[in-house]
This record gives sequence, C-alpha cells and structure tokens, in this order.
Amino acid sequence: MLDWRILRLNVRRRLGILGVGAVAVAGFALSASLAFAAPATDVAKLFREVFGRAPTKDELAYWEGRRKDKPVESELRGAMGFAKSAGKATSGSGKGTSDQLASRVPQLFQGVFSRAPNDKEKRYWTDRVVCKDLTTEKALVGALSFHKSSGVSVGSGTKEEFCARASRGESATTTRIAFNEGLGFGGHQSGPLVRIGLLEAKGKGVRVSGAGKFFIRLPEGKKKIFNGPEQTVTVSWGGNAYIVKGPGGFTTELESPPKFGGMDGEPLVLASQTSKPSGVPGSGPYNRYRGTLEVRVSDRRDGLWAINEVRAEEYVRGLAETTDAAPPEFHKALAILARTYVLYHLNAGGRQPHNGFVITNTANDQLYAGLDYEARVPDFREQTISTKGAILTYDGKPIASLYFSQSDGRTRSGEQVWRSKRFPYLQEKDDPHGGSRLVGHGTGLSGRGAVGFARKDNWDYRKILTYYFTGAKLEKAY
Repeated sequence: MLDWRILRLNVRRRLGILGVGAVAVAGFALSASLAFAAPATDVAKLFREVFGRAPTKDELAYWEGRRKDKPVESELRGAMGFAKSAGKATSGSGKGTSDQLASRVPQLFQGVFSRAPNDKEKRYWTDRVVCKDLTTEKALVGALSFHKSSGVSVGSGTKEEFCARASRGESATTTRIAFNEGLGFGGHQSGPLVRIGLLEAKGKGVRVSGAGKFFIRLPEGKKKIFNGPEQTVTVSWGGNAYIVKGPGGFTTELESPPKFGGMDGEPLVLASQTSKPSGVPGSGPYNRYRGTLEVRVSDRRDGLWAINEVRAEEYVRGLAETTDAAPPEFHKALAILARTYVLYHLNAGGRQPHNGFVITNTANDQLYAGLDYEARVPDFREQTISTKGAILTYDGKPIASLYFSQSDGRTRSGEQVWRSKRFPYLQEKDDPHGGSRLVGHGTGLSGRGAVGFARKDNWDYRKILTYYFTGAKLEKAY
C-alpha cells in the first residue's frame, strides 16, 4: 500500500501561508504635454477620412491605443495611411510595444467578459503584458478567453514571476511542452475518460441525486429524467439484476450497471456519501461530481461500488492533496504528478479492473473530492489548467509518479524501497527542505521538500520535477 498523502492537514499547516504580496504596477498615462488632444470620436473621424468607412469596434480600440505612441494627429494619420497601403485596417502584426497593448487591456477585457475589469483584474493582465508574458493582441485575447471558459477572470502569479518567465523565453505564447501523439491519450482535449471508485456500500443501496435535473440511462437509448436536488434515486442489487427505485413510484430492473448523468452538464450528487473522504480537510461532505456516476456490484457480489467517470483534466482539478497555502510552482508540479499517476495506471489497465474502475478516491491512490473541493483551492485549479495535458514520461511512457509528505533530509530510490530496478527514474536525492523525520514511503517527490524549493529557492515546476525524477521528460499527453 502506497502512502499518497503528500500534505496531510497537520503537514499543510506547518508549511505556512504563501507569502507572495501583490505588486503595484505603475500607471501608463502619459504626461499632459504628450496627451492626444482629440477625444475618441476624433479617432473614429480620422479613421473614416483615411479608410472611407467607419471603424469596427476592434479597429477603433486598436487606434485609440496607438494614439499614445502617435500623439500628434498628423502622425496618427500617417500610421493609418501606412496601414491602408499595406491592405490592413490595423498596423503590423498587432504586437507593437507593451505600452500600446497594456493601454488596451480594459477594452479587450470588456470585449471578452462583457464588463469592465476591476483594479485587481486590470493589474493582473497589465502586468502580464508589460513583462512580455503576453506580447500580441491575439495572445492576450486568447488568454482572456481561456480564463473565461475556465470560470475565472485572473490567474495566479506576480509581476516578478511573469517577467522572470518571459526572460527565460517561456512566455505564455510559447509552447513549452511538446505533444507526444505516440502516448495514445490524444483523442480528447481534456484527456481520456477515467473511472474512480468513490465508495463501496455493503448491505444497502446507493443513493444518487443531482444539483439540477439529472437522468438515468435505460435500455434502447432511453432516459428517465428527475428534477434535481429534491429527488433521489436508490440502486440496490437483487442477486441477478439492479433494482432502481425513484420518486413517484418509479421502479425498474436493469441487467447492466445503472449510469446517471446531469442534464446540460449539471453535476451529480452522491447522496450516500454523507461524510468527506478520510484525510481531506474541511467539513465536506464533498459529494458533488462532474461527469457520470455508475453503480456496479463488486466482484465479490457483497456490495455496490459508486464510480465517477470523468475526463482526466476534471479528475485532476478535484484532487484534494493540497491547499492554496502552497506556492504556484509546487501546484503545477503536483498537477503534473497527479495527471501522470492516473494515466500511468490507465495505461497499465487500472488498479481495480475487477471492480470496473482505475483508481479510488482514497490515500491508497490519490485523495479526490470532486467539484466542491475544487472550489476550495482556486490556485491549484488555475495551475492544473496552466499545465493541461502535461505529464512525466520515461522511455516514452508515463512514469510511476510517486510522492509523499516529507523526508528526513533525503529521498530513497525505488530499489531501496521496493528492491526493484523497475523505476530507474526514482533515485536517492538530497532533500534540504524536507524535515527531520520521514513521513511516507520516501521515494519520488517530497512534498515538504518541493514546497521549500519553490518558496525558498525560487525553483519552477520543471526544475522541481526533473530534480526528483532522474531522466524523466515533460511531454503533453493531449
């Protein structure tokens, strides 16, 4: 049995609170002597005079931004004339100077989010532009749109971190991890489907509900729809078939394991789960899940398993192995390890194929608490998104990405722990930030040590991972 509890609650508390302060960014308003005297409507008028038509919203926003580096009307007219002669309504590639792009942050933000940015949002996106982490309008709009689709308006990080990343040539517009199609996981943008055993009910049925309307799949492609939180469906095992009972006298028997889904992507509620998974902090019960829920009789026929089926990315976002006290670079490393772990076991056929799933939600595998815990750790969620699809490989296959709570100053090799040479990437390492005693199996990444490298030595996730896993390679699985 492996100890996957990298950061049990007592260890989390000892790691302290992330001490990254917000950095005030200088304003970009030019001095009065350089201010463009004409109001915005004059920019539109000038555009009509040069191009013979009214500007689009994006074109107007572009030229309003350009007036800061072309403050004299004749200069701005000349720039418009040059753009027209090149057959464009805007000039160049859209790259321009960082000041030009920074001045357009509010307009572009509003175009994506349909509202003006608040001070925090404006500062975050301006910092990324000024540091050249985002260098083109296309990249900025793409990043804004990506954050919106992920349900957030800002990410993590400080101005210093953005500038340092850009100085290493790792801007957000650069593909930093290559996609390896040969890994065989590239069929869906959120990764392959993963099945997680959530709980085993013995001597009783499994109760399922929904945050909104939900359904059960019936034979011949039919569905029975239920009306959400106020309705619960119970599945029991009758010896030869599954017995399903719901509100309004609904009863049916099914030969195949019943599978539930949420209407319009609504999450499902595992009503039988009345307490949180062991080892997960907070009050719980953390019983809302994305994807589908399936109820399946155990291989011994003495209980029922509730199984959550989600895409790999959705699974990683629901990981409950950390809190937001840990630094972002550690969270990136952890997200990559968690993703690698589940793909490693998926590739190997699963840890419990006899029960119909790949891994469990317990510390025997990785602590997983679904949608509700995801909301508790917004930075980890953000770093999961930023490392989407990234895993560690060795000889072209996902590695056994082991991690544990803390070392006593050194990690152990795989051969020392298991007397096996199957894991050449698990070598003994000095772990100066690890601690005074060993907590866990001791091989792979030390949680406390990795947090120390990120916080005290400013290591990024790449350096952390390649240090603890000798010869491993970062690749995109999808």
